[in-house]
Amino acid sequence: MATASSFAQHYIECENCEENPAKFLCKTCPGHLCVSCKSEHERRKITQNHDIIHLASEKGDMMELLYCSEHRTKKLECYCSPCQKPVCTRCIIETHNGHKVETLATVYNRIKKEQQIEKEEIEKTLLPKYEELLAKEKLMKAEISKRTDEVQKQIEDHTEKVIERYTAMKEKKIRDLRQAEQTTLKSVEDSEMKVQRRIELLKKIKTQITNNLGARPGIIFFNATHGNSLKEMRQYPNSIEYKLDNFSSGDIERITLDVDFWKILKFTMVDSSASRNPDWSLEEDEEEAEEYLYEEF
Repeated sequence: MATASSFAQHYIECENCEENPAKFLCKTCPGHLCVSCKSEHERRKITQNHDIIHLASEKGDMMELLYCSEHRTKKLECYCSPCQKPVCTRCIIETHNGHKVETLATVYNRIKKEQQIEKEEIEKTLLPKYEELLAKEKLMKAEISKRTDEVQKQIEDHTEKVIERYTAMKEKKIRDLRQAEQTTLKSVEDSEMKVQRRIELLKKIKTQITNNLGARPGIIFFNATHGNSLKEMRQYPNSIEYKLDNFSSGDIERITLDVDFWKILKFTMVDSSASRNPDWSLEEDEEEAEEYLYEEF
């Protein structure tokens, strides 16, 4: 499983001097070479005819250097479509005989195209939408507090009329109101955290895809598809509005010490869209995060 550091392009060291960063790849050896070692490689009689390419070459040109994970001396030759893995000629004979195969270049280009589309979707659709949702959640917190203050003022104005008899009751109701506020704010904060987590997750996926598209391809690249990875992200959570009714004073003349003239105050949820995803939860996002993160090639 990929770690946070695996999203960055790794430093490739020269395999000859083991000091300088590699800029070239000898396809004949094979091995990575820095600028000076590449020059030495070309001067030496035994290696002067080796095929050396720049690491910035088209990634598809380097696929011929990929070796089978099961038969380490065999180069990967093609991609088994039913098993969804690159295979060598020995794999085809032993365990993939009769399976439909494609060229590595064909599959590489297909996956590359899919990831480019996913990256564009993240940049142009998913991230902007989640950032918009996050802004609404932050605004909702301020509106809840503002509305709570308005209702508190209503309570205080009414309480002045019966201050001597109901001071204690007033304080209790304010505490209840503030408790309702805190509970509701906690709900909004949880929703805010979910949106923020998805934004961070989308950014990680975007970074991963960007690194994959720019890095030297490896076997894991062919497993690095996002066909289902962004499915959950495309179902946006809807913003919830919280409604707090005005304070109702009741008939003061008919109030006795045994009757509570205040109704229970609490926030009610008003769903702004009927298409809210009922299964969206922060816990599921955390579990799915592991599925989005994979080893770079």
